[in-house]
Amino acid sequence: FMTNPSSTYQTLFQKMPLPRFVIEANAADHYKISDVNEMAVRYLGFSPAQLIGRPLSDFIDHDSMHHFAQSFEVCIKKKQAVSI
Repeated sequence: FMTNPSSTYQTLFQKMPLPRFVIEANAADHYKISDVNEMAVRYLGFSPAQLIGRPLSDFIDHDSMHHFAQSFEVCIKKKQAVSI
């Protein structure tokens, strides 16, 4: 059935009905966007090239960024993905 699971997951990610981002921790408390789905592009009004590589803090307020950082650390410690 699945000849290329990576391609299947990418398709599912891109077609999700909600904006989704893949975030990478590149330093202490610095998180950058490493992938976005089609809804995130439409929601924010930027192209994928304009979003990928930018800090997440460019798009959310300070309090939300603080909450994200705390939640991200919990994800890392528990080794589980979480929707934030």
